[in-house]
Amino acid sequence: MKVEKRTLTFQDLQIRQSQNDGDEGKSAPKISGYAAVYNSESELLYGFFKEVIRPGAFDNSINNDVRCLFNHDSSKVLGRTVSNTLKLTSDAKGLYFEVTPPDAVWAEDLLESIKRGDINQMSFGFTVNDDKWETLADGTDLRELLDVNLFEVSVVTFPAYQATTVSARSTEEIEEESIKKRFEQRKKPLEPKRFFDYQLKLMKMGDY
Repeated sequence: MKVEKRTLTFQDLQIRQSQNDGDEGKSAPKISGYAAVYNSESELLYGFFKEVIRPGAFDNSINNDVRCLFNHDSSKVLGRTVSNTLKLTSDAKGLYFEVTPPDAVWAEDLLESIKRGDINQMSFGFTVNDDKWETLADGTDLRELLDVNLFEVSVVTFPAYQATTVSARSTEEIEEESIKKRFEQRKKPLEPKRFFDYQLKLMKMGDY
């Protein structure tokens, strides 16, 4: 199943200092904010649908082995749930995260960029277990994410779908094609096809 990524902009991405366990007098910075917000319609995606995340969409995967990355780069791990350096909670607003970055130069640079306001976007990577499509009164298609398999949240510089590199553009096109295929499959009525297959089977057997 194709992995999808969504990027959202929040003005409340925060950095705070917290006491390190067993390290008296020293404090560790934490990055916190929302990686996803419930019941909030997205902008038009891929030119043909809007998307909304419903409460409970992350319930079945929030306790999985989830990583927090910088720019979706697997070599830049900010934290991980199994190591207790990344904490995820689902509240009335959405998917809240708190991550303790490693003591690394690139992480320190990221912290400074967040403090300056140069970086304030979050993204999350997921696959879809259950969704629902409907056509609104204005003709726009709305996709409701009901159950997703979350595997990554990421602090990002640019939304993945606005990237200009060849590899990113290729990834975007593949994702768009996958979503369109899933959308069309959801819209196709199944019963007429099953009935036709049944008629064809009877004809081959000479009973129709």
